[in-house]
Amino acid sequence: MTTLPGRYDIITQSGVTYDLPISYRDVAGTPINLTGYTARMQIRELPTFPVLVEFNTALTANGFIFLNGPAEDREDGANGNLRLFMTAANSANITPLVARYQLNITDSEGYVTPIIEGRFEIQGSVTV
Repeated sequence: MTTLPGRYDIITQSGVTYDLPISYRDVAGTPINLTGYTARMQIRELPTFPVLVEFNTALTANGFIFLNGPAEDREDGANGNLRLFMTAANSANITPLVARYQLNITDSEGYVTPIIEGRFEIQGSVTV
């Protein structure tokens, strides 16, 4: 079965903290348990172009994806929650851009599911 991702456009600024909680649910609104999953999101101008920005659960990229944190921070994967996060210092190192992104989750058996995609824009900041 093919899963089509939802659509959400992201606009942020260079030099500011970016924080987006996401709730992943089935069509009935029931949270999907993400225990044991990893996640990765890449930003590219076009699908075959080089990666400009990456978010991942390994915490080794420009941005981070939290799946195993506390419920009060909306990053508890067991309740279908994950959180995209980029520090102000990391976003300050990214030249303003307009590109595309896709967020994929991967279960413990390697099955990859795209859950959200859209336009990703980092604007220059007026206050530096």
